[in-house]
Amino acid sequence: MNLLDNCYNSYKILVIDDDLFIQMQLRLYLEREGYEVVIVSSGEEGIEAYTKHHPDLVLSDAIMPNMNGFEFVAKVRQHPEYQELPIILVTSLTKDEDKRRGAQVGANAYIVKDQFNQEMLIETLDRLV
Repeated sequence: MNLLDNCYNSYKILVIDDDLFIQMQLRLYLEREGYEVVIVSSGEEGIEAYTKHHPDLVLSDAIMPNMNGFEFVAKVRQHPEYQELPIILVTSLTKDEDKRRGAQVGANAYIVKDQFNQEMLIETLDRLV
């Protein structure tokens, strides 16, 4: 059975994005699939929220003030206990060098916002959780 077929799954997802529209869109998609969602607006808040909420997966924007998504992923990956945490970068950055940078810092997937749709997001989550 597909994990996403269960509307009452117990997975918690941390969303890190400074764009209110993206936050609302992701919350709508994820809660409709039965996920518990925690939303913060910066990488720094993401570090704090991660240690408080212990999510099963993180969706992070790459471009944010203070600590960007790449820095967030790199910081999380410094801790051995977080090596297996699935992290997806959801960003407007489209260059191959940005995608490589995401992989180099330890992101498990990279979704470009202008190609983003609910089906792609759910397929990526299903693959990682």
